[in-house]
Amino acid sequence: MYITAKRVITQFESGRYDGHDRQRDFAHQSPDGRLVAHGLRVFGTAGSEEGIRLVREQGAHEVFDHRTRDHFDQVMKATGGHGIDVIVEMLANVNLGKDLTILAKGGRVVIIGSRGPAEINPRDTMQRDADIRGMILPNTPPAEMASIHAALVAGLEEGALRPVIGKEFPLADAAEAHRAVMEPGALGKIVLRTESEK
Repeated sequence: MYITAKRVITQFESGRYDGHDRQRDFAHQSPDGRLVAHGLRVFGTAGSEEGIRLVREQGAHEVFDHRTRDHFDQVMKATGGHGIDVIVEMLANVNLGKDLTILAKGGRVVIIGSRGPAEINPRDTMQRDADIRGMILPNTPPAEMASIHAALVAGLEEGALRPVIGKEFPLADAAEAHRAVMEPGALGKIVLRTESEK
């Protein structure tokens, strides 16, 4: 997630994000200190009390429980009706249509995950001059990836990035680790260990 978030920020700040003078609200399920350091007001979501606590500890200014029916209304209220400037969406097949209703004018949804087709109302994009962008790391140019990796190393060394390890599995149990990633309510990163790391 750190690499993806950094790539979104890089595009946001490089002029490829065609924004106006804006508040720069950034919604991301698992925010990190880098987003806050870039002057962004970070909103996060979680689906449990422990998840909410964890997202807040990772630096989110506001955290919303995505299990509640009115969490989209809560987000709009927290932005003073302005809406979110950038949403990093990890489950577009479920959330994309709703995301578009809470975007600011000129806002963008960056899709980094989906488990199937999504249905949207195109008018929600038209009313906001909104952009929907798909992003996958293999499309990152080598020079940009090198810059992102350098920023990651610096963030880890400075302590601005604090990865949370949820579960660890031996490499031989990779299939079980994959199942754990797909389970709802997963907290933190799933780590595969090699024999030499015992």
